[in-house]
Amino acid sequence: MATGANPHSILFTNGQYEPIWRTLSSSVHLIGVSVLSYCIACRTNRLSCRDLRSLPLNRCLVLLIFIDSWLFIFSAGLLISGVGLAFNSHSCSAGIFLCIVLYVTTKLLIYWFL
Repeated sequence: MATGANPHSILFTNGQYEPIWRTLSSSVHLIGVSVLSYCIACRTNRLSCRDLRSLPLNRCLVLLIFIDSWLFIFSAGLLISGVGLAFNSHSCSAGIFLCIVLYVTTKLLIYWFL
């Protein structure tokens, strides 16, 4: 739970937090990036550069969804654990913008796939 006067404050806002939450958050990001890297590797195991040009649209979209999801998890982990969103307003704004853009592109790719 976040420490401070306001019990309803966000966990990482003012930098006062329990170390276990930072560790748990970093672990979730690392596991997520690892699982998505494995999925991408399985999808591209036997593909060459020539094969990428002749991929069917469905397979290409699945690969793009995996790559976009990997970018989302990696960048969120980097912003939260590396830069820190409570550092200044620019890093917080960049985190919000990046999350919205990657979320929207993932949704668009999924709708296009369906």
